[in-house]
Amino acid sequence: MKKKIFILGAGISGLSLAFYLRKRFKDTLEITIFEAQNRVGGWIQTKKINDCLFECGPRSFRVQELPLIKELGLQDSLITANPQAKTKYIAQDGALYKTPDSIASLLTTAIGRKCLKALLSYPFRRKKKNGVDESCQSYFQSHFGKDFTDSLINPLMAGIYAAHPEELSYQASFSRLKRGKGAQIYSFKEGMETLPQALNLLFQENILLQKEVVGIREHAHGIELLCADGVHSGDFLFSTLSMNALGALFTKQDPLFSLLPHVPRASVASVSLGYHEDFLSYKGFGFLVPSTVEKQLLGMLFDSNVFCEQNAAYKTRLSIMLGGTRAPELLMLNEVELIKMALSFCKKYLGQQKEADAVCVSYAKEAISNYPVGHLEKVAALENYLFKEKRRVRLLGAALYGVSVVDCIQQAEKVANNF
Repeated sequence: MKKKIFILGAGISGLSLAFYLRKRFKDTLEITIFEAQNRVGGWIQTKKINDCLFECGPRSFRVQELPLIKELGLQDSLITANPQAKTKYIAQDGALYKTPDSIASLLTTAIGRKCLKALLSYPFRRKKKNGVDESCQSYFQSHFGKDFTDSLINPLMAGIYAAHPEELSYQASFSRLKRGKGAQIYSFKEGMETLPQALNLLFQENILLQKEVVGIREHAHGIELLCADGVHSGDFLFSTLSMNALGALFTKQDPLFSLLPHVPRASVASVSLGYHEDFLSYKGFGFLVPSTVEKQLLGMLFDSNVFCEQNAAYKTRLSIMLGGTRAPELLMLNEVELIKMALSFCKKYLGQQKEADAVCVSYAKEAISNYPVGHLEKVAALENYLFKEKRRVRLLGAALYGVSVVDCIQQAEKVANNF
């Protein structure tokens, strides 16, 4: 008799897990994916408006090798970032400055000299003992100084986590980024949603859309999911949900409830603009903004520079990222207000405020996990409890194990192989 496996969430984590479970166990498992929304892919969503390609979530993935792409037969759809995307900028004093990309630039650019000063001061600074977790702000400030941290680490964390370095664990947040160093940046000709849609084709019959789970009951012989249409009984449950969403499904008396880590999540509003005119003088990936420079603007991506194959008739494509933990109130603004704000930043930093030929506004509410200090220790305690007590529940996904697309896929493979 086949084991009944339930997966909560049809985002990239849930879909990848289903793929790797089927790869390992063939047809010995009966897999059902429960998704509360009316579509698969989670935060990965690609839209075309007036034939202009816009990403409403992740725009790319960075990896040295990802076998899943080949296994899904997506090699011909894969595109690599333009080499000029290696150039990145930081906003300071109303202008954009290149980040250092060579030894020479440490001497010839303002930000480079700031980096060089921080590096030279490193041997003389007092640092915490290895193995002791601390915030990204604390780590970099103690190693390289406040000026370096506020000017470079602050905008970097805003660009990745939409959060301040003080809010993020160094071990859980920054150390993950080092694993992707030197890797290539990829997307797909028709956008990032190509990947979850390819997985969706394999599991269409296994996915229940608009199927919200309102409770979980676990007993010695199985697991029960409570839904509006009744109770679904199975053998094992994998959850990709946020900690808040998952916690709401268990009773407060369940020991698992108290072990779920508190993981805040940042919200971002993005305004993407497409122009038939080529007016972008900067050749690079885009720019990030320290919180001391702008409160509302996290950064701006030069999408047309990065993946030229996606441009079609549009010569300039931009994505303006707003909000984050530094300005969460922006998620309350309507689309007209957000577009007006985005255009004002285009005028300030690019000298251009023309109405776009295509526009896409997206709200990513509570979308990006912000791992606080001590996160990895709490995750380890949770994993130990689930294994020791032989619970019929396992957790994965961006809520605990990394916010990038590759993090989610690799963790799904790991979970499947350990099942």
